[in-house]
Amino acid sequence: MFSKEVLVEVNEKSWKKKPVPAWGVKAQPRQTIDIGQSLLLLGALTTPNGLSAGSPERYWACVRYFSACAATDDLRIALPFTTLDPHQRGILSDDFGVALSVNWLVDQLGGAKNIVDGRQFIVNMGVRKSKKKIPKVGPGKCPDFVIEDENGLMHVLECKGTQSGMAYLNRAMATGKEQKKGIRIEGGLRGETLVIGVLLSDERSRSPSRIVVVDPEPPALTVVNARNKDKAQEVMKRLSFAKAINLSGFSRLAFEVAWPDSQEMGDTEMKLLTPMERRSVMSDPDERWRAVQAELDLELDGLEQEDQGGFSVKTVRIEIPAIELDSGEIARRLTIRRGISAPAVREFSRAERDVRGVLQQVAPGEQAISIVTEGNHSRLEYGDLFFSEMIFD
Repeated sequence: MFSKEVLVEVNEKSWKKKPVPAWGVKAQPRQTIDIGQSLLLLGALTTPNGLSAGSPERYWACVRYFSACAATDDLRIALPFTTLDPHQRGILSDDFGVALSVNWLVDQLGGAKNIVDGRQFIVNMGVRKSKKKIPKVGPGKCPDFVIEDENGLMHVLECKGTQSGMAYLNRAMATGKEQKKGIRIEGGLRGETLVIGVLLSDERSRSPSRIVVVDPEPPALTVVNARNKDKAQEVMKRLSFAKAINLSGFSRLAFEVAWPDSQEMGDTEMKLLTPMERRSVMSDPDERWRAVQAELDLELDGLEQEDQGGFSVKTVRIEIPAIELDSGEIARRLTIRRGISAPAVREFSRAERDVRGVLQQVAPGEQAISIVTEGNHSRLEYGDLFFSEMIFD
């Protein structure tokens, strides 16, 4: 749809005595990555909680960076975007770091069932008990994502992005190695534990943009193995559905689905929460549930209903600066549609705070993420529960 070339460097030595995955050994030094697909995924993974269904911020991550890409075959940042103040440049770099790293890795893995926030995963799984001194607890010590692939293997990912050169990226990735220490996957569930950095070049740079991949060995706050495999899979599925609910405007319900009850969390897990999350978790559960019911009544009435699949859908159309797509067509408008299963959401409105029981009822089997691009259209689906798509015209 809207593709650019990047260099790819896989540091095979960082695996040390562990086997390097086949995709790492066979990685081509120059690869093409779909920027449109990457930004669609970015919008699904990084939209914050607490926004209404109609808030334009829900779609900002999907659309804000198309004009930041220079009109070159390889990925370069357009010169006007290099004059942003350092804070805005940092946000752009971080967002590209997440978008490209996750999309590239999911492609190497051959797809993914679930992609969830690393901090939420740790809180739900619980911090392991150990006589040894563990790393200082806090959000900065948690990896960005846990990814469950199509074979049930779990991969830990920390993403980094910069426009400030290779030396800066190396320092950022060294920090990422510490953040990746939050989770260790053992035994037959173990995938890769990666730090992926993205170095963005601009139109004047002699060197192209690149993706750098390393796999250092982490100590951990949370360990996943055969003994807690079922719990880990339940957490992955529940957090994925919470993200879908939040993207559709049901932020209060998403909070209830995503977090364990306060009685299930110890002091160490509580320290991983933000102050706002901590206040919400400790507040009266009945009051929270009444707020969920009010939100369901309000937001469901504001969404259009789509007969096929029973989705409640929100559609946004945005004028964008002209960009040339892979097909050679010039796109000047972008349509974004997001849909959530209306029957699934309505089941929660009839429940008495039995969030996990309802989730098992509305999504009893395995769900999986799929991203398909055809022509000027990309669509991300999470089973038959949620979709997000973008259409250029």
